[in-house]
Amino acid sequence: MQQSSPAKRRQRLVRLLAAIPLLALAAWAGGEWAWRVQLDQLIDQRAQELRTQSVRLHEVIDRYANAPGVAGLHPSIQEVLKFPNDPVRVDRANRYLQALSERLDTDVVYVLNEAGVGVAASNWDTPTTFVGIDLSYRPYFKEALGRGQGQFWGIGTTSNRPGYFFAEAMPAGSPPGVIVVKLELARIAARWQPPANRTVAIDDLGVVLLSANPEWQYRPLKPLQPDVLARFRSTRQYEGQRLDPIGVQTRRQLMPGTSLVTLGTSDESRDAEPALMQQAPVGQFGWQIVSFSDLSGVRLVVMLARVLSMLAMALSLLAILLVIQRRRARKQERSAREALLRAKRELEDKVRERTHELMSANARLRDEVSERARTADALRATQDELVHAGKLAVLGQMAAGITHELNQPLAALRALSENTQLLLERDMRDDAIDTVARMAGLVERMAGITGQLRLFARKGTVSLEAAAVAPMIASARLLLDARMRARNIAVVEHGVSGVAILCDPSRMEQVFVNLLSNAIDALAGVTTPRIDIVVTHIGERVRIAVCDNGPGVPDEIMPRVFDPFVTAKAAGAGLGLGLTISQKILRDIGGSLQARNLPDGGAEFTVDVPAAMNHPAQPEKTESSHA
Repeated sequence: MQQSSPAKRRQRLVRLLAAIPLLALAAWAGGEWAWRVQLDQLIDQRAQELRTQSVRLHEVIDRYANAPGVAGLHPSIQEVLKFPNDPVRVDRANRYLQALSERLDTDVVYVLNEAGVGVAASNWDTPTTFVGIDLSYRPYFKEALGRGQGQFWGIGTTSNRPGYFFAEAMPAGSPPGVIVVKLELARIAARWQPPANRTVAIDDLGVVLLSANPEWQYRPLKPLQPDVLARFRSTRQYEGQRLDPIGVQTRRQLMPGTSLVTLGTSDESRDAEPALMQQAPVGQFGWQIVSFSDLSGVRLVVMLARVLSMLAMALSLLAILLVIQRRRARKQERSAREALLRAKRELEDKVRERTHELMSANARLRDEVSERARTADALRATQDELVHAGKLAVLGQMAAGITHELNQPLAALRALSENTQLLLERDMRDDAIDTVARMAGLVERMAGITGQLRLFARKGTVSLEAAAVAPMIASARLLLDARMRARNIAVVEHGVSGVAILCDPSRMEQVFVNLLSNAIDALAGVTTPRIDIVVTHIGERVRIAVCDNGPGVPDEIMPRVFDPFVTAKAAGAGLGLGLTISQKILRDIGGSLQARNLPDGGAEFTVDVPAAMNHPAQPEKTESSHA
């Protein structure tokens, strides 16, 4: 008996400890059930109230939706748009709009011409009249011109009074213009009569428009994104408002449009009791009615339910606790053995499955590596062919100019050869020698032109070496000299001499030819065309900028200017591959190509390449051509 008494006490203690989680579970389950029932009832009640408030607010606003279309049919409105400078017609339209505003019980009715400038308004005789005011920046004007109708909520930039704007384009066959009806916030609030509790109306971005609490007026429920703030500034929708967020922190989303929230900053709301937030849309306007309901009553019911559930569970446990303990012990033993066997079998299956997957993955990886190696080789070969094709395309564009360059010395050679024959017949050897020397100079000039063409057109692999910038630019200018002289283009070099870079000279020369050729094309029609070549040595890098004073790269093309087949030239004037090829060449040598439009007009393409720090540079050639 003495040995069994401690064992019995231990058993009773174990049973008591086992009953504690069950009591807690019963309290939680009862509280959860009460919470859901009470919360569902509150949600249904508030949802019905929100629907009623939403319908009422929609009716207040929607009754004015067709007012602009009615005004646009009146003859005085059509006449004032045809003759906006006729004071008689303007006065007639003003008085009609004034009478219409009083009859419809609106705040302002006004007419904008197709430029967005007010030509007539019902408030024509007030200091805040819209007559002569440019409102083309307002979204409702743009929407009405583009889609026929527009609606907008915002604070008036002229009257500084908030309101809702209905806009509608003039009917077909009428002079172009827009009729606008403004319903001010005070009038909407007076007719809607928002509840005194925490029920507000917000716009599509969560900014409070109507509230019985003046401290919440024109404040977003949550912080706004920078792009939204930028849009507000551009449309001046909330002119003069700071838009400080109220700080609604979502704790849990219950269903669409219903959630548990706290108010204030994250630190302020960390220990705060949550409130119930519900939302209901207001027709097609993009607004929503939002209510914040206190849950203190629900929490009190939950507390009572938990206490009752604990008492019920305690009474039940007193009768069945002993049976549950014995069954649980036997069940746990069997379950442990079964779980161990299942775990062993599952582990063996997973090991076999994973081993098979790894073997398959290794095989696929080997095949993929081989395929990618073949693809890389094909890609490199294709890129080299593309670079060579770009060279040949440029040579085709330069063919006419180079033919003209060769025709001039050929004609001179013919004339000088005839003169030499006459001088020899007359035994004037000294003059004949001078003439032959001049002929040799012309031949050397022609050899220089054809030599540059042969060097430019040759196809080879990338071979990096130190090369002076000046001769490569001079060669590129020589190839394009005829085109530049034909358009009387001035080329000015800055800091070109004495700078060497690490590159493939043949391919680097093609980059300069592409950039100069694009600049020449961009200068078509410019009165005083000019190209500036600016070389800047910065540390271990060299930047070479090619600038022109043309119209610049169109904004819609600039983001894709380096994509293949993207060009601003007329159809047939280019393939759109020059910049793509140039960018690829520069990447192969560790460089880059950037493009931008200059503030004063024109475009700038900047080449960034490694400087030849410890490499001997090729000697600079003395040849140069000037357009």
